Formats: sequence, structure tokens, C-alpha cells
Amino acid sequence: MPYTKVQNFLDMERFHDTLEGKLVVSIRDNIVLICLCRLIINSLKQIYKYFSTHQYIGVIFLRKMIKLYEYATTHLDFALINHIKSLRLKKGFSQEKLSLKMGLTKSFVGNVENIKEDHKYATRHLTLLAKAFGFNNISYLLNFPTPEYDKIKVTVQQTYNDAGTKVIKSEVVKIEPVE
Repeated sequence: MPYTKVQNFLDMERFHDTLEGKLVVSIRDNIVLICLCRLIINSLKQIYKYFSTHQYIGVIFLRKMIKLYEYATTHLDFALINHIKSLRLKKGFSQEKLSLKMGLTKSFVGNVENIKEDHKYATRHLTLLAKAFGFNNISYLLNFPTPEYDKIKVTVQQTYNDAGTKVIKSEVVKIEPVE
């Protein structure tokens, strides 16, 4: 009997399957615990074939946790935050360094760039940002295309480390207008 999955690995919290009654697989908190009821070489070969495409150590299998977040914002706020972030990276400024150059708390820029926070740049921050980047004209700071929509819904896919405690990759997967 070939090994078959019941659900997509990334979308589930728990997964149970049996392989000819010889193997029980259970996933919980990003770890697969394999309890062998009876050790049979054919079963082990099938396990090896399946897990050979995944990251594993012995009988502990670690998978990357992926979460999707959706949030609503204005297209202008989204574009401005991303534009300032790209300028910050080009200048080689950390979030903390830019915050301090603006004369604000060291966590300010990090909070603005974090999708889980509601912080945004306000009108008063434009002058502070222009000075921090060394622009003598605010129009240089706002040199990016006019946003197409008023309000948007942004879907972000975040990949966490194996322990599920730190985001290692964050990627916008969809932007759609809100009417």
C-alpha cells in the first residue's frame, strides 16, 4: 500500500496516517513524532523516500511554519512605507539608525515597517525623513509613482524559523483594491 497524505502539510496542525498498520505519524508544534509499532525494512524504505525531500534529523522532522496575514491600509501609506524602506536599505541605515537620525525612539521605523503594527508615517515625519536622508527638498523623498488605489487589502506570507518564534522571510503575495 503506497504512502498517501490526507492533507497538505503546510496547512495543518495535526496529521495522522498509517502505513500498513506498522507506522503512526503525528505532527504537532512543527515536529513529526514517529512511533514505530513494528519495525519492517520496507516501511523504513518508504519513510526514507518520503522524508528525503524534507529537512529531517533522525526521526524528528522539522517543517517551516508559514502564516498568511491580511491587513487593510491605504495604497499611499503602503507605497510610502516601502519607498522609505528601499531608501533606508540603499543608504545602509538600520531601522534603529534611521529612527535615531529622525530624533524618535529607536523602535519607531521598525514599528512602521512591521505589518502587525498600526504605526504609519505622519505628515510631520516627512520633514524628519528628508533631513535624515540628507534631502534639501521633500519632493526627493516622495519620488515614487502615484498609488493606483485609495484603500487596499494586502496579503503577506511570513515564513518562520523551525521553532516558530522568528520571521525569517516576509513576502507580499497579493494586493487588491478595497471598494
